[in-house]
Amino acid sequence: MEKTVVSILLTASLLNGANLNECAKCHDKKAPPFNIIYRKYLVTYSSKKRIKEKMVDFLLNPSDKKSILPQEMKKRFFPRTHPAYSISVAEKTVEKIIEKEDPIKKIKIKH
Repeated sequence: MEKTVVSILLTASLLNGANLNECAKCHDKKAPPFNIIYRKYLVTYSSKKRIKEKMVDFLLNPSDKKSILPQEMKKRFFPRTHPAYSISVAEKTVEKIIEKEDPIKKIKIKH
């Protein structure tokens, strides 16, 4: 019951646009962190375009089959309680995740 309420609140808060702070409420505590998810997508699909397509597809209709997580992690973080989003919110959210987790932007070069 509690997870359903969280999902409803999370979905309602995201209807007006992507807000990673709302997503992070779960992804920082009990769901896999964005960086782990993004790295898995990056290794599997390699292009940002394909990553976006797959992540948006998952957010539109979350399911165990669409989840990129390994089977062991799916047992712990099964996506059945993950809220589904509208296409515009899903696209904005994924764009923000890709922007935030882009490994090239995290490289620091010392001069």
